Amino acid sequence: MAESDADMNLRWMKPDPLGYGQGVKEVHFIAAPLLAAAALSLAGVVASSDRGTFRWPGFTLLLLVVTAMLLIATIQLGYYARKFLYSRQDVYDWIPQPPPAEGTADEKFLREWQNDDYHKWLRYNNRANNCFDLGLVLIGVSVANVLAPPHHHSSDWRTAAAWTVIACTVLEVVAVAGMERAVTKRSELRRRSDPAARTMPVLAKETASESARSNTARAPRPRRALSPGRLPGGFRHRALRRVAQKKLARGGESRPAGDRRIP
Repeated sequence: MAESDADMNLRWMKPDPLGYGQGVKEVHFIAAPLLAAAALSLAGVVASSDRGTFRWPGFTLLLLVVTAMLLIATIQLGYYARKFLYSRQDVYDWIPQPPPAEGTADEKFLREWQNDDYHKWLRYNNRANNCFDLGLVLIGVSVANVLAPPHHHSSDWRTAAAWTVIACTVLEVVAVAGMERAVTKRSELRRRSDPAARTMPVLAKETASESARSNTARAPRPRRALSPGRLPGGFRHRALRRVAQKKLARGGESRPAGDRRIP
């Protein structure tokens, strides 16, 4: 028995904004590996340098190693989380039978399945984001420590470069926090919007029904066996059938009675 929309406890989950999944994919699998490689390369430079080249070589080396480990953890957590992010259309494309109707028990099972996986993706994705944000701050602090001049050799240019990196890191943190607040506020305004709340479930249901019909139409149909009295070659049109029968009549004199092939 199909349940009404009011009885549906779980809905098909989606990222908000819709491009959020693609955005974190770029961060976790492109930016994080590049920054981790840079941190490890810089750690090798600090470890192999002569004593007195850097102001705090031991502390700087520790920061670079921790930064690299956080960025590597970002890659691992992002890879694990990405396996649980998929849409309703992905479910309908992969199930072997035609998609179930909206509100049925089978459709509710698929919704619960996708809902559980989506929250798992969200949980591990947030952990990956936290690792990346902390690694981004630490790599800025580490670069500033590398640029800081040693005690016995003061350099105004190196000091200015170090403070520039510190200022850019602080600006990065403020900018990221501001963008996150803006996105959260925009999402809350959309959720509180009455027209969007009324139209979104209807549009989603119509899209699912159209998707089910299109997938069913694209599914290959099994071939029906030809009846014994049907002419070979698939002549379904009456005119073509009459032409075929005339050709068979003309060629019947030179062929055995059992040979029914069309010349």
